[in-house]
Amino acid sequence: MNMISSSEAFSQFSTWKNSKRRLDVTVIVSGKTVDRLPNVRVYEVDESASVVGLVGSTPHSFKDFDVVDSIFSSDSSRMIVMRKDSDWLVFEELA
Repeated sequence: MNMISSSEAFSQFSTWKNSKRRLDVTVIVSGKTVDRLPNVRVYEVDESASVVGLVGSTPHSFKDFDVVDSIFSSDSSRMIVMRKDSDWLVFEELA
């Protein structure tokens, strides 16, 4: 995994949005997995507000994440957003 800037991260979010790429997202809070969002797409990217919005395959399955003051790392098919030491969002591309 390579550390990336927030502008690089938001560029990747925009790429995922524009390509309608399907993702699996894991939400980790205080070091524990609290939610798994399978087969979602990025529908909103607002770099100025540091918000990424996801939509699932069922109606009304929207989820927005505030990623202000986060640290980003990425490899070819995955991005990790570290919001605090033990609070992470893991975005993984589906094949």
